[in-house]
Parts: sequence; C-alpha cells; structure tokens
Amino acid sequence: MLFISKGLIAFLSEGNQATLLELKQVLGTSPMPPLPIYMISGSSIAIFIISMSILIAKKYETNFIIVALTKTGQLALTFYVAHVIIGMGIVEFINPEKMGKYSIEFSIIYALVFSVFCVLFAVIWTKYKKTGPLEWVMRKIAK
Repeated sequence: MLFISKGLIAFLSEGNQATLLELKQVLGTSPMPPLPIYMISGSSIAIFIISMSILIAKKYETNFIIVALTKTGQLALTFYVAHVIIGMGIVEFINPEKMGKYSIEFSIIYALVFSVFCVLFAVIWTKYKKTGPLEWVMRKIAK
C-alpha cells in the first residue's frame, strides 16, 4: 500500500509541490490523522489476521493455547477496560512524569507481560464463572 500511495502521489502531483502536499493529505499512509489508505491497509491486515485465527482455532480447537485464548476473548470487555485502568494505571502510578516517554522495548515487554496475566486470569476466572465481571454487568444492564 505504501508503494501505491507514493506512486499515486508522485504521478498525480506532476512535480507540483502544492498539489503534492494536498495529495499527501488524501492518499498518504500517515497514522495521524488516519488517512484512507492507512485505514484500508490496517483493515485489510486485521481481516487477514482474524481470518487466519479463525481457521487455526477451528483446526486446533482442543489445543490448550487455543482454549486459553478463546476464554480470554470471552472476557474482552473486561480486558479492554482493565488495560486502561489497571495496565496504564500501574505505569502512571509508578512514574507519572514518564507517561508516554517509555522506550518501545519497555512498552512491548510490559504489554506482553500484561497479556500473559490476562490469559491466566481468564483461564482461572472461567473455571468458576460463566462470564467476565464487566460482561456480567453489561448483561444485567441490558436485560
């Protein structure tokens, strides 16, 4: 998609800098603001990953990892809220001045550790309860 974006911008701008800047706003791949080609590319990758995950999960549905990830997905709302309140809350509590300034290595390791704890929580939680805490609240509100 990057090559398509750059090619279209170069071809359509015909060397005119003002046109080039305008075309970058429409055909660029910048994530901020999320431009159309960036959105199409991201959506395509997401659909591919989801499709592959479904195929793999159907083929190996009794595998411990697949079962654990399925249980984690059943608590999606709980983990969505928890990653902000708990995950980012811990980081902000430890060092609020450094929020948004951590290295990519720290961020990846922290995200992986948090994700492992989420999977473990889901496996243990679903042994005793049918739904996650926030999923339960949402079901009660929706009834």
